[in-house]
Amino acid sequence: MTFFANAVFASYWTTLTALLSSSIYNWSSMNIGLFALIGIAPLAFVPPYSRMVIDRFVPNFSVAVGLIYAIAGVVIGTFTGIFSIAGLVIQAIGIDFGVQTASIAYRAATHGAAPEARNRSNVAYTVSAFAGQLMGTSVGNHLYSKGGWVRSGDANIGFLCAALIITLLRGPWETSWIGWTGGFAIRRKDLSATNRMTNNRDTETDNRV
Repeated sequence: MTFFANAVFASYWTTLTALLSSSIYNWSSMNIGLFALIGIAPLAFVPPYSRMVIDRFVPNFSVAVGLIYAIAGVVIGTFTGIFSIAGLVIQAIGIDFGVQTASIAYRAATHGAAPEARNRSNVAYTVSAFAGQLMGTSVGNHLYSKGGWVRSGDANIGFLCAALIITLLRGPWETSWIGWTGGFAIRRKDLSATNRMTNNRDTETDNRV
């Protein structure tokens, strides 16, 4: 999932430069550089979103939702970006916000599954992300040179759909690689247990008072 999501991130930002400097937009290097600042805006919403969604639901759910955000942005930008800058802005926001929130959920999942192996899981995550960015840059530029913006965008849609399919192959409470045993609940069970403990302590305090 990390591999495919980061491939889309790299593919978009590298091919975007070619599109904005082409005859369609004919932007200067300064304007293209300033456009990249749009990627900062979605990051400002990541902390509150993490508290409201990622911290309350199982990682699978947060990953799937993040990928859906990214898919929506890529679909809009791919088919409107060649004639509307608004489509490219929506795509930038969708990719940056979707991939970033999914990445946070990835790390929460790996750290929760093997707390004693955080260093190894971080290495695996970093290597996967780096390999995905290399592949996304290579494939995106190749497809753009052959078929333009829409063709490279089609590949990005395929990458994100592949990541989403992989996510949905494993349920939130499944203990093996593939399957949906354990139920479909999306709320974290540890939070429910913590809330019950907190309520019990409050009740005991009230009784003593």
